[in-house]
Amino acid sequence: MKGMEMSDEKKGDEKIIMKNSATTGDRAHSATTGDYAHSATTGRSAHSATTGNYAHSATTGNSAIAGALGIHSRAKVSSKSAWLVIADWRFNRHGWKLHSVVSKKPGHKINGVTIKTNTWYWFEKGRLKSEAAYDEKEGLSDRLNIVINELEKLK
Repeated sequence: MKGMEMSDEKKGDEKIIMKNSATTGDRAHSATTGDYAHSATTGRSAHSATTGNYAHSATTGNSAIAGALGIHSRAKVSSKSAWLVIADWRFNRHGWKLHSVVSKKPGHKINGVTIKTNTWYWFEKGRLKSEAAYDEKEGLSDRLNIVINELEKLK
């Protein structure tokens, strides 16, 4: 099991402290909190969760859960038996409000979008967004499918 990794980064005059976590092995869980704090797991039933804004959560094991609950956070699963959990935050005149939290397995739909493995998902202004994760074997075809889908939407 790999432990916590910490690094600092400057954004303008603001110092951002990023805390990332990664684990390997069955039932080896990973959780982070804080902005830009990323979490990843490999292994069966190894869950990954983030609560910070702009954070990423990813799992590669069967029966695993990838949960991204912060504003502008993303989640990705690599197994068809894994669960994807993402929060839909919306900004209004009173600030950020949690609209909903959704969870689905690949092959099922969220807001009419079929969830796929190896794809990052997040909400933006109430719309589910996605971006295929780059894979040496399938990366080009995944990206081409995204472009084709976007072009079809413009018709």
